[in-house]
Amino acid sequence: KEACWAISNATSGGLNQPEQIRYMVQQGCIKPLSDLLNCMDNKITQVALDGLENILKVGEADKEESGNAINQYALFIEEAGGMDKIHNLQLHDNIEIYKKAYSIIDKYFSEEGEEDEDSELMPGVDQQTGQFNFEGDVSVPQGGFNFGN
Repeated sequence: KEACWAISNATSGGLNQPEQIRYMVQQGCIKPLSDLLNCMDNKITQVALDGLENILKVGEADKEESGNAINQYALFIEEAGGMDKIHNLQLHDNIEIYKKAYSIIDKYFSEEGEEDEDSELMPGVDQQTGQFNFEGDVSVPQGGFNFGN
């Protein structure tokens, strides 16, 4: 727990001290912070989330600076199992943990164009009636449906 506080405090400089965060990532701080997301102590969970978010901010700045398409630190967190744990924290009873987890997933782990993909799956909407348009030429199989009877 003390190490979690120390790592989180060291990352709190964020974009003002990106070299410090890069060094800590090189030393392997992501996996232990990710593992602490399952801690029963809400304060430690929040501190671990703060530390990971600070790391992600530097990863985002590095991504934009290098013209990369991927936040490398987000990838490291995903590989360490942290993304799944953060995702699960969106169901947490503590509202602050829920909000922080939601914000991190939304900002750093949602894919570009995700909404566009979903809209392609949705049937069109009739502008006059406001109802969904489904294919009209769907026919019932000869002999009807048989559900295992």
